[in-house]
Amino acid sequence: MEDHPKIVSASLEQAWAQTKKLLGENPENWRWGDLHQIRFQHPLLNLASGDLKEQMKYPGYGKGGTVNTTNNTGFTADSFDVRGGASYRQVIDVGNWDTARMTNAPGQSGDPRSPFYANLLEGWANEEDFPLIYSRELVEKHTVLKIELQPIP
Repeated sequence: MEDHPKIVSASLEQAWAQTKKLLGENPENWRWGDLHQIRFQHPLLNLASGDLKEQMKYPGYGKGGTVNTTNNTGFTADSFDVRGGASYRQVIDVGNWDTARMTNAPGQSGDPRSPFYANLLEGWANEEDFPLIYSRELVEKHTVLKIELQPIP
């Protein structure tokens, strides 16, 4: 039977060496978010080229959380990059719909030319939320853009 304390000690030494390799010599500078990054990718990115491909790229953000914490963001054994988690969150008072709050990522449009392509990403990455208004009055008051779809005659 192997010596349990020696196994634990060797494991800790390996983990320490690997962490120094990944995050640097000074543990005071180590941040989970420097390893645990979220990088959204447009589903058509690999089909694009040139300037369009660059426009389609989203910035990466360090994220807290693991599968065992609030803001669950999982990763796989081969990488600490975020591989799963909630992109949409909301808090709703069903007695007062206009007080609802939400966040979403990366944006409300899949078109990289749109101002709404990645407009929510930074707020989402920083755990910020914004109003999710419901009443016609508030929706009309805060409307930025209307798109009207009409059938082809």
